[in-house]
Amino acid sequence: MIFPEVLFTELLNSACKLFPPPASNDSIYDEDQKWNQFVFSSDAVKYRYRKCQEDNTEFKNVFATASELWINWNEGEENYQVDKCLYSFFTNGLSIFESFGFCLYFIAGMMKPKEFIDVREPKKITLNKTTRLFNCYYSDEIITIKFHELLEDDTFREIEKIRNILAHRIISRRSIVSNHDKINAFLYLPGLDKTLVFNENLIQPYFDKITYLLTELISASIKFLALGIL
Repeated sequence: MIFPEVLFTELLNSACKLFPPPASNDSIYDEDQKWNQFVFSSDAVKYRYRKCQEDNTEFKNVFATASELWINWNEGEENYQVDKCLYSFFTNGLSIFESFGFCLYFIAGMMKPKEFIDVREPKKITLNKTTRLFNCYYSDEIITIKFHELLEDDTFREIEKIRNILAHRIISRRSIVSNHDKINAFLYLPGLDKTLVFNENLIQPYFDKITYLLTELISASIKFLALGIL
């Protein structure tokens, strides 16, 4: 699966019409830097997704080039490479949606500045807050439904949980269990209430789900703007 570039470009082109031209005085002297916040957060969505894609590929390459020492004894540079990929993937994977929610907040803020007031204090803008405000003012619209579905999605919650463990507590590690001549490997991550099979495809299902969820949000946002609801 790949980034939905065409859909995302359509969304941004529609949203751009809500903002003053970048070279205008309204934009240049805007203390809240609404245009820059909008553009930079949309770029963050693309950049974070691209990094997830690279992490997935790099993670698979670890297995393709792994030493016998790591394969049989779980020792070697591969442990660092694995943790680096997983930390980066789950951190960027969560950031994709946080940045998307931030971007949508600024879009809504252009049409409802009295309701979306945190454009002046962007550090207060979170994915949960964006969802709550959309629920207040656009409760029946598909974009709001998709935000709720995202927050309740099992895979999204798992990505968030793994990210929090890796970012705030410990590293990840492969755990190997020998069963006669067969070696079974699992992701050893204390605090995660799920056993994950550790192989070259560990990241792939998460990446596929990220792509699906993001595409759903983008499509819903396009419909939202097309209806002129904002």
